[in-house]
Amino acid sequence: MMIGFYYNNEGAGFMFGGDGVGNAVLKTFEVLVDGKPQSDWLEMCRALGIAGTLGAEFTVPQPEIVFEPHSLKKTFWIPPGPNAEELKLKVDRIVVRACYCSIYPECWQIDFREIGPKRVSSCPKTEMPFTAPPTQVRVF
Repeated sequence: MMIGFYYNNEGAGFMFGGDGVGNAVLKTFEVLVDGKPQSDWLEMCRALGIAGTLGAEFTVPQPEIVFEPHSLKKTFWIPPGPNAEELKLKVDRIVVRACYCSIYPECWQIDFREIGPKRVSSCPKTEMPFTAPPTQVRVF
């Protein structure tokens, strides 16, 4: 699997998904800002002081989802403009990491700041579950 931060003329954000030769079962997914776990993408933006996320696209990878090879997709994306520029400037404060296992008892942890996955004996528990924002989202 892979997590990456990307930016182009369509905006800026994170992409996540399978890039290996076989299926991967997601066990954990977490986002931290300044070392503090965030509950969702909007809380990440608030912690970074990004003024608004109107038009942002996001998904919330859930444990036990099976990712097929070549399934890399936008997971959090801000369209072009001041908020995308601010995200690019503050990305060094963010940690996005995940742990996944193959169909065999082999597990790996990935972090978008590191090259390649790190093999682990099992996936560690996260401090805070990463979820979708509340249904009554206040646009800020």
